[in-house]
Formats: sequence, C-alpha cells, structure tokens
Amino acid sequence: MHTMSELPINQTRTNTQRNRSYRGQAAVLRVGLLFLFFTTLAISPAIPKSASANAGSDLSVILIIDNSGSMTGNDPDGLRFTAAQLFVSLLDTGDQVGLIRFSTTSTMLTDGMRIIQGPQDKKTLVDLLARVDEEKYTDVKAAFEDVARLARTAAPEGKKVIVFMTDGVPEIPAQHEKYENEILELARGLQIPVLSIALTQNAQSPFLNRLSGETDGQVIFAKSSLDLLDAYLQVLEGVKDRTILGKGTVRAPGAADLVLDAGMAPYVEQMSFVVSKPDLARISLLLPDERILSPIETGVVYHLEDPRFVVFTVDKPVAGNWNIQLSGSGDVQARAILKSRLRARVETAPHLREAGQPIDLEVSLIEEQVDGNLIKIIGTASFSTLITRPDGSQESLDQFYDDGTNGDRLAGDGTYTRQYVNTSLPGVYTFHLQGYKGVIPVSTSVQMTLVPFPDLVISQPERSSYLTCSLFPKVVDFEHKNDDFGTLKAEPDALELRHGIHSESQDLQWGDRGSNRLQGWRTRC
Repeated sequence: MHTMSELPINQTRTNTQRNRSYRGQAAVLRVGLLFLFFTTLAISPAIPKSASANAGSDLSVILIIDNSGSMTGNDPDGLRFTAAQLFVSLLDTGDQVGLIRFSTTSTMLTDGMRIIQGPQDKKTLVDLLARVDEEKYTDVKAAFEDVARLARTAAPEGKKVIVFMTDGVPEIPAQHEKYENEILELARGLQIPVLSIALTQNAQSPFLNRLSGETDGQVIFAKSSLDLLDAYLQVLEGVKDRTILGKGTVRAPGAADLVLDAGMAPYVEQMSFVVSKPDLARISLLLPDERILSPIETGVVYHLEDPRFVVFTVDKPVAGNWNIQLSGSGDVQARAILKSRLRARVETAPHLREAGQPIDLEVSLIEEQVDGNLIKIIGTASFSTLITRPDGSQESLDQFYDDGTNGDRLAGDGTYTRQYVNTSLPGVYTFHLQGYKGVIPVSTSVQMTLVPFPDLVISQPERSSYLTCSLFPKVVDFEHKNDDFGTLKAEPDALELRHGIHSESQDLQWGDRGSNRLQGWRTRC
C-alpha cells in the first residue's frame, strides 16, 4: 500500500486521530517540513521558452482530442474527456480555450477561442467536452486545418500551445504517401508548440516525434487511459508553472491527506483539489479545522462537481491538514495542484542531443514577485534528479553543484549543475528534478531526445582531395538510417560547406532545412 506519493499508508485511523475512522486506505501528501520523509511526484513537460516565458501572462490553448474507433479499446471509460475537462477547470481567468474533437472528420466544439471570464465559462467548456460515440478513422490533417481556423481568433499576446491527444497514427480512407508530410507542413506553419499526449505504445510513432519536434513541442506518454489525468496535468504544470502532488489511485472507502506546512503556506497563492472517480465513489473535502469545505466557503474561487470528477480551488489556503474523505466504492485518482511563487527552472535547453555525450543539467531557483516579475535566487539550495531512461530503467543523481565543479560553469551564480554521463542508449530521457530552499520544496522536469549522430561518408567524388580545393563538387550524397527516427537524407541544397582561405581541411555542416532538427551536425573532411 502506498500514499499518493508512494509512502506506506495507515490502514485505519483511530478515534484519537481527529475522532474519525476509515475502513479503507488512508493516503497522505505532506508539504513543507515533512518533505524530508518522502518524495513528491511533480512532472512537467519540457516546455520551450516560447511557451513558458512570462509565467503570469494569459494562455491560449487549443485541445485536440482523438475520438477514433481504436479508443473503444484503449479508453473504454472515456477518461480522455474527463482529463480534458479537469484541465480546462484548472485554467485561469483570462485564458483562452479552443476545442476540437476528431475522428473520420474534425469538429470544432468552439466557434472560436473562448475567453474564460468566470466559473460559468469553464462550465460551458466542460459541457462541450462530453463524450460521444467513436468513429473509425483518424484524420489528423482535418484536425489541424481546424486548429488553423481557431488560431486566427486567438489573442496576439500571451503564450500559445496546442495539446494533441491521440492513440495512433494518422489514417484516412484514401491514405496517400504525402499525407503525413502535409500535416507536418500545416503544423509548422502555425508556429505554435504542439504538446502531444501519446496514449499507448502505438501512439509513440515517428510521426508524433516529428510533429512535436518540428514545432518545438514535446511528446508525453500515457501507458493507459488511467495515465491521461497525469499527462494533462504535466502539460498544466509546464504552461502554468504549477506543482502537482499525487500519484496513482486510492481505493474508496478511504482518505487522502494534504499537510500544508506553515513554512510553505506563505508561498502558495492557490491550491486546487481534483478527484477523478467512478460514479459509485463520493468525496468530501475537510478543512484543517475539520469542517467540510462547501462551495460558499470563504476563499473558494471555483467548484465543479460531476458524477466522474470533483474540483475545488481555494485562494490563500491556510496551513494545516486538509483531508479528502472517500466513501462508496471504486478506484479514485486524487491530486493537489499548487500555485506557488517559488519554482525551479531548468536552464538546459531540451533539444536533440548526441547519444554517448555527457549532459550538463542546469537548474535554478526563481521566485515570482508581486508585480509578476521573476527573480533568480542566489543562495543555499539543494537539488537532485530521478532519471528515466528510454528502456524504462531509472537512475538518480543526489546532488547538484554551484561551486564551479562537476560541470558547473561559475561558482555562486545560483545555477546548480550536475553532469550525467550514462547517455549511450538512444531515445527519450526524462529528468525529474526536485529541490529545497530550506524546508520548502520545488520541482520540475525536462525531457531530452538523444540520437546517434551519423558518420558522414562522401560518395561523390571518390577522391576526397577534391574537397581541399576552392572548387567544391556540386553533389555530395549520403544518408543515415536510424530505426527510431527514420532515414535522414541530405539533399545537395541542404548542405553548407564552410572553409577558410588557407585551410587545407574543410568543415561540412549540414541539416534538414525543412525541420531544422539536425542543423549543427558537423564533420571534417
């Protein structure tokens, strides 16, 4: 048995423990001083700077939800809609939302970008995300054509992201070889990061890697439909600078506790509780003074209840023990979302890197000021990271440095560094970073894709000495085969030959100019 943060949990609670007893499990989330005794899971996607800068600004987000026939097996309970509903419920006033559902055809659920001006606007958007019957095909191109229409109605300022949830690859009745490239061209033209949620292993395709890679986005993996809530919350944490607490499921009847320490409370501006549940499960949220939290309680700024979920958002939550009581039956997912002024920021750029080469992970501590500006905190802090490798195995680094050693570039500048060297395996690496400023926790994560950089072989001309003269051949053919990322072939106009007047050897720099994914790979010949 585990807590929502994978701790041993109490089977029952006695009358001396706040005079309440539970026959089921009790799960505990603790924030603040008690963080020394457990690990909080807080996962966020590696959101590019274009999508994560100006943390206080409004967000324009377009949600695309796959409703193809394969969802009947991969998501029989429609949790993709529940997770999207909870995501919308956690957005802020001033954010803009566009909704698209697609299968054999694409449907814009909103006639333009909708501005959230209050709770009723969220309720309207949530209602639009009701489940409907699945259809056979997966016309991703039609969905992105609708995205283009919605994007034209978005506010020009603020952050913009596309959240694309799918369980497979593009498929239409009259499939043709250029279909996927047409989708990619559409997506690149939008100039908006695509954060893809890949449901099941089948969705982790070369196409999805290219879609997110070529738009400066990210692929987030959901092993099963039960992981969709956490996948959407990963997106939320990245684009809205939230900290997500909780993991796994809790069986009803039971309980889940959140202890908000007095040292942490001043930094927490808002706390939301979200519960995804079956129809037979019921919940009550108790305040630290043991009263049941009601929608009319002072500080409650948002409340939404549905047979499948419950959301409470509270401004300036008080320190103490918040308790979620579960009755009825079924497996329940309970999460707490903190909007805190203290955050961790990864400074290492999350782009393609060469497999087999060390990675210098850099992270710093930042604090949001009253005016919305972010300042870097220089002083004593501690960081560690849990690394998930492409094969699913995990490793940890228990200390980062700000003393000019272990890859750290400058001592005492507030940037903490740790070098990771076990990078020979190609694929996606996820780095979950957790830090402390005193007893106050911060956490974030970043993903990096490592690929084997190719050795370039000059096939024309046969005499390499031709490359040392001032007249370069017009054709240099080579290609590199990689099972994970497809065939990378450079055409003559994608090559750039750089040379010095008196140099006898030349730098050959090349890349796929259509995607810019491979620019900067270089060999000498």
